[in-house]
Amino acid sequence: MGADLYIEKLRRPVKAEWQPKFDAAVSLRNAATDEIAKSAAQKLINEAYDHLHADEHYFRDSYNATSVLQRLGLSWWRDLEPDVHDEDADINVSPEACRVFLEKIQSAEFVPITRAELESRHATVDDDENSAEVWNKYFSEKRDRLVAFLKRAIENGGMYASC
Repeated sequence: MGADLYIEKLRRPVKAEWQPKFDAAVSLRNAATDEIAKSAAQKLINEAYDHLHADEHYFRDSYNATSVLQRLGLSWWRDLEPDVHDEDADINVSPEACRVFLEKIQSAEFVPITRAELESRHATVDDDENSAEVWNKYFSEKRDRLVAFLKRAIENGGMYASC
């Protein structure tokens, strides 16, 4: 589960090109009888998936320890749109609502996560590539990606959110 955001104006042409390729590759993989053919089809699936979920028109924030909104003390249902109360809501978010949400994100205080908090959220944590420092860098970069995404959404007529 998570929040999936799409900038439809930018996503539409990408989806028109890559969704048929994705579907065809899935069919190829499912019909394949040997590992070489399955592997080749899976590479095509991965390529199409990457295009369909590119940062330019798509943003995802899972409802788990990786949630950037939770790290900022915000909520997809409370802070995105004031009338979103259903956790299964699909909404069109106007450019003005994107602007208001962007302001909330930019003014939210980023509180660094601690090792204890990561462990309490069942996140992978260690003293190496999953250290609290690495996690905090991840959250900072994800926040930056969300800010850039919202600015693109404002420039392109808003976004569609599935929360």
